[in-house]
Amino acid sequence: MKTKSKALALILAVITVFTMSASASAYVMSERYMTVYYGKAVQLHIDKDLTMDDVTFVSSDERIASVDENGLVTSNGVGNCTITCTNNETGESDECEIHVELLWWKMIENILYFLKNLVR
Repeated sequence: MKTKSKALALILAVITVFTMSASASAYVMSERYMTVYYGKAVQLHIDKDLTMDDVTFVSSDERIASVDENGLVTSNGVGNCTITCTNNETGESDECEIHVELLWWKMIENILYFLKNLVR
């Protein structure tokens, strides 16, 4: 009986340590999802304990949105992509889903531009 309780105590201790280390993991980016209007830019924010030199940003699709070394996301096309920010020291990474929308007035402007050039 004592062996079973020792084994159970050991298993619970391992689970507790694992859970604590997993939950103590620092996030890299604050944002998880952002909507950006086509032609606009937004700034991503990183953990207050990190500097921009500590992280690397990567876009999953530069045709939709690109990101510079300072976390400035620029929309390049309509659609969805993911920006991944990686802590260069620990390898931890976070993702932010980017949704780029076209404003209704921009759509009308594009149609008028197309029609104007079609008439020429």
